[in-house]
Amino acid sequence: MTIDAVMDLVESLEGTTVVPHFDRLAARTKRRMYLTWPRDGLSVNVLLGDSDVTGPGLSPLWWGKKRVGLQVDLAGADDAQLEALIRAAWARK
Repeated sequence: MTIDAVMDLVESLEGTTVVPHFDRLAARTKRRMYLTWPRDGLSVNVLLGDSDVTGPGLSPLWWGKKRVGLQVDLAGADDAQLEALIRAAWARK
């Protein structure tokens, strides 16, 4: 999935806005941020909480000692799995 396809998906999810987040961009609802990505558009961080999902292009995302989601390499990830992960993160709103 390309970063443009990710952007199209998040913009289609109700209540989502895209905002700057330090040196990244973030997709968020009124209550929470659920996705961040660097401006180079090569990866995304899907904020799912302590998720044990595995697959190509996926690695755990840690905030200190707390697992907060998945870091996804867009070139290596399965598009359908990534879409499902983004929708699941958004649904936690």
